[in-house]
Amino acid sequence: MAKTSKNKKTGKKKNSGKKANKFQEFLLLFKDKLKKYWKEILILVLSFILGLFEIISLVEYYKANSAKNLDVAFYQMPKNLVDEIQKRVTSLYDGAITFTDISDVEFNEKDIGKKYELIFTKNGEATARLEKYAEDLPLEWYAGMPTSLRRSAGKVLPFALDHYEMAYYKDGREKAGLDFPMSIPELQDYLKTMKGYVFSPFFCAGGEDEVLLAFVGAMVEGFGGTASYNKAVSLLLKKPSLAQNIDEELSVSKNSSDKFTLRAILDMLRGWQNDGLVHPNWYAGKHGDLTAFMEDNQVGVMFTSLSVHRTIPYNSVKKFDADRVPVFSTRIDHGLIAPSYVAMKLTKYPYFDEILKDLVTDTSQKDLSMLSKLGPVSSRSQAYDRQADDVRFLAASCKDGPLPALGDAVFQTNQEAAHKFAEEIRTYLRLGVLKNQ
Repeated sequence: MAKTSKNKKTGKKKNSGKKANKFQEFLLLFKDKLKKYWKEILILVLSFILGLFEIISLVEYYKANSAKNLDVAFYQMPKNLVDEIQKRVTSLYDGAITFTDISDVEFNEKDIGKKYELIFTKNGEATARLEKYAEDLPLEWYAGMPTSLRRSAGKVLPFALDHYEMAYYKDGREKAGLDFPMSIPELQDYLKTMKGYVFSPFFCAGGEDEVLLAFVGAMVEGFGGTASYNKAVSLLLKKPSLAQNIDEELSVSKNSSDKFTLRAILDMLRGWQNDGLVHPNWYAGKHGDLTAFMEDNQVGVMFTSLSVHRTIPYNSVKKFDADRVPVFSTRIDHGLIAPSYVAMKLTKYPYFDEILKDLVTDTSQKDLSMLSKLGPVSSRSQAYDRQADDVRFLAASCKDGPLPALGDAVFQTNQEAAHKFAEEIRTYLRLGVLKNQ
């Protein structure tokens, strides 16, 4: 019995020894294979890991995409553009979409940044306040725009251009044998000559706050270029009052002859009133008054936006040739007072990108221009007509491209403050002094 037991133990030891030898042989074989095929094995392992990450990312993407509600905000946008953008967004995004017009809601950039993925609005104070909540957009989206518009690359994507224009009465200009004025001094001489041909050589609807502020802003830009315009905007954002800014130096030039202030510009306009170069109460005029003067052939030069230009009867507006506001000097860099409608992305997720990217394709730009009758931002797309095409050309010809109107740049989210500032200007134009002086 004892002998048998010993033999069994010996057999077990032999079997375990064989297994150990086989395992060692396997290890040696594995090491040999590893040495021989280590590159192939490493590639397979890395490919597996990368593939795994890709699958996880894809699952997370579709999971987020299928569950994500796209919230889109519109702020101070024309209805025709709102309707068109809604159609485009709906066709490009399969998930649930909510569209909200927030124009009549108190503007709170923090709440907007949290609640909405996309916002469509006019470039100005609102977009400046939203920038810290917005995402940078790919530079290639701006590639089809003129160089001056590509300077806006960053967090706002322009897709349509309005324009505050000077328009000249054709028959009056031809009868007087005048060329288009290229500078502000030439404009004043032009108006003096037109006194013999029309009732009001110059007119704009100064009773409309946005027009009055745009015109004063255009004069600031015309005198001192983009740098002076930006300085005026910066001063007014800090202290939105004419009384506190009327004597602030706006020129950034070291040349003393270039110095000017808001008071100097308003005094120049009062001079126009006293010399009969403009209707004495132009600062109280409305859009209807401008249209009436145009219908009766009694205005030589008028200032208005392209969007308002579109509302004037064709038989009246066809008598006028539009151009940019003249400048005082071409030695300095200028922009164009051309309010641009823009989009901003308020989320890091990339699955809304196609919506914005589509806005600036040549096809979409053509469609948007045809619908809105505004200028396109694409260099190659077809424009609605010559006026819309001219806006693009003029914006491209200015080094600093399109600039927001003064009212949008300073008071876009506070119309009450805009009206108060406009009333300060009207008081000065009427009395030559500030109300509290």
